[in-house]
Amino acid sequence: MARSEELVQESLEMLLDTICNTFGAVLFIAMLVVTLVDPNATEQTDSGSIDSQLAETATQVNSMQIEIDRLQLILQQQQELKRQFSDTESQLLSEGLTEEKERQAILIEDRVGSLSALARTGRENFDMREKIRQQENLLSQTKIAAAEVARRLSDQAQKKSRMAKTPKTVRLRTQTIGTMLKGGVWYCLTRPNAAGTIEVNMKDCSPVDDGSMKILKPRFGAGLTIRNSAQQITPFQPSTPQQHHFSVFTYKDSAAEYRTVKDALSAAGFKVELILMEEGDFPLFGPGGQRDRWGA
Repeated sequence: MARSEELVQESLEMLLDTICNTFGAVLFIAMLVVTLVDPNATEQTDSGSIDSQLAETATQVNSMQIEIDRLQLILQQQQELKRQFSDTESQLLSEGLTEEKERQAILIEDRVGSLSALARTGRENFDMREKIRQQENLLSQTKIAAAEVARRLSDQAQKKSRMAKTPKTVRLRTQTIGTMLKGGVWYCLTRPNAAGTIEVNMKDCSPVDDGSMKILKPRFGAGLTIRNSAQQITPFQPSTPQQHHFSVFTYKDSAAEYRTVKDALSAAGFKVELILMEEGDFPLFGPGGQRDRWGA
């Protein structure tokens, strides 16, 4: 601290010395100019011009003298300040202040390091949360895909179960006229013949032998179109409500047409049996009017 004060004092003394030397140089140059002026030119110069130059020079001298006085006052103030801080107590206070500044600088550096580490930790936490969110989205998509696969496997298992099941036969108290509603078309699968027994209607279906039973499949291009048709529906002849009833094997695509067929048959006095069919199922026909569904 004492070394810094000495340097300040020496700098001010050097500045004052420089200003004084400059002032002397200006006076010397002014006198040299006056001495070297050509006598003829001096005679030609009017007295007013000389007076103006002398006045300007005097103004400059006064300004420099004011600046010298100001610098001397600053020097005196610096010397007085040095004397005030020359005692031992002031030196200790200055040293303590310097140490405190150093401690503050160290604390600030540590604080900056802590904030930088906290920022890195926050960024790492954000990246971790983003990864967790992406993994959760992937897990959700995987669950959805697994559920879809399970649903498909379940559908296939149910279909295979229907295809592998053993057909059950049901004997009815009245003779059954078997019909089918598929794709909006009404097919007559079985009908009574002239002898009064039920037989396969070869006009509307193509039977496939399966042991003593026949799998009844509709014939392409046959049947009565119910959907978007104004044709009147009448029971197949010969048939009577006292001896026959109608079984309507109905697929999901013909649920609306079933209501039309049922109303027409009920109006004629026949009982109507609804048998819902899954896609891929076909009616089974056997001796004595036995019938059921068969998964083909």
